[in-house]
Amino acid sequence: MDSAKTDMEAPVAVRPSEKSRWPFSIEFTMVMTALLVRMALLAIPQNRIDDSSYSNEISNIAISLSQGQGFSAPFPGELKTGPSAWIPPIYPFLCSVIIRLAGSYGRTAIVSIMAMNGLFSAFTCVPLFRAASRIFNRRVGFIAGWSFALIPYFARWSVTWVWEITLSTLFMTTLLLLILNVRDNPSWRNWIILGVVWGLSMLNNPSSMTLVGIAFLCFLYWQGIKSWKYIATTVLLCVVIIFPWLVRNRVVMGKWIFIRSNFGFELDLGNYHGSRGDCWMGHHPWANHHEYELYAQLGESEYVARKGIEAKQFISQYPSEFLSLCWWRFKAFWSGAAMKMRPVWQWYWIPDLYPIFTVTTAFGLLLMLWRKMPETYLLFFTILLYPWPYYLDCVQTRFRHLIDPMMLMITVYVLVEIGTSIWRGYQIYSRREDTVTPPPSLPQAQA
Repeated sequence: MDSAKTDMEAPVAVRPSEKSRWPFSIEFTMVMTALLVRMALLAIPQNRIDDSSYSNEISNIAISLSQGQGFSAPFPGELKTGPSAWIPPIYPFLCSVIIRLAGSYGRTAIVSIMAMNGLFSAFTCVPLFRAASRIFNRRVGFIAGWSFALIPYFARWSVTWVWEITLSTLFMTTLLLLILNVRDNPSWRNWIILGVVWGLSMLNNPSSMTLVGIAFLCFLYWQGIKSWKYIATTVLLCVVIIFPWLVRNRVVMGKWIFIRSNFGFELDLGNYHGSRGDCWMGHHPWANHHEYELYAQLGESEYVARKGIEAKQFISQYPSEFLSLCWWRFKAFWSGAAMKMRPVWQWYWIPDLYPIFTVTTAFGLLLMLWRKMPETYLLFFTILLYPWPYYLDCVQTRFRHLIDPMMLMITVYVLVEIGTSIWRGYQIYSRREDTVTPPPSLPQAQA
């Protein structure tokens, strides 16, 4: 890690005369600029074909909550389908508050939800800037933060999907920063903050378990076995926060459900004869009326359980086909082939960055490994294993956004190192040219 940080790149104290030139901090400026960029993108007329979704399971649950009908009805239709745990509770609840304030789920509510998404995305610049500065150096953190703020690729999900993507990304990047805080200062305060934020993030998207679980193993390596009591306390705090939701699921759903209920359904959705490995809507209650009626007839718990059994039967009977689908999903997640499963991205989202970041991240992790940076394994295993549920069931490009900030900081690190090496090579070459003495002049011939 020391080799990645030179004295020249270390944070320098700001002089009072320099500080007065700009009254706002770098982080505040990043956030406000990022928010302006997202609001400008939101103003683009959405009358083009694009990978977007404004009516989905989350919007339906939010509408149900805003009408006082509880956490239910994730799919469109007139049938009463009963309570739901299809989606974790935090983001639908926030959307329901906006819908209630707007009066209905119309243009005003949708724009307001997108503005909320934009705010979550903009605030992600802060933990990204701090974490990248901590892992690499301030220059990398500065470039990564501004890249996330200004490049439309990182803003697209905040203005095209009513989904928890941007809030989950904010949680994931904040957890990375909190993990670094605990590593550098393992006080009870930092451990407690980590446990609380982790619990809240689980109620939004349980994918954060991968990052925190890998971090626990790293803590045991960094701090030794003595850290077990801090880890146990963090886990306990997380359980205390999510437990009311688990009890709610037990009471209203009739069984214990960990955060969300639909994994068995997703497993079946991506694994059957003729599957392309994606989330094909032809088997989905949202688009298939027969599946919707079956969902309403059985209830969510029984419906998901039946679909899970069907998926397990397929896997046990055709293991080679299942492994082939998993391998395709793995490649699609990293190559960008999953883009072909959804409407085409508009050009201004710069979709070519998707496979490029895969390559640059791989090179960056190899460079970190060669330099023996202590955060290498935390980032490597988080990036590799975070998508494991998507390798098993179905894959979409939006699923990768949660680790985009990590991939961005690693990419910036690689580019900065390449640029630094080129500049140093140029300086060495220039000095050699300056020190080369000209050959002695020949004496003039006498007439």
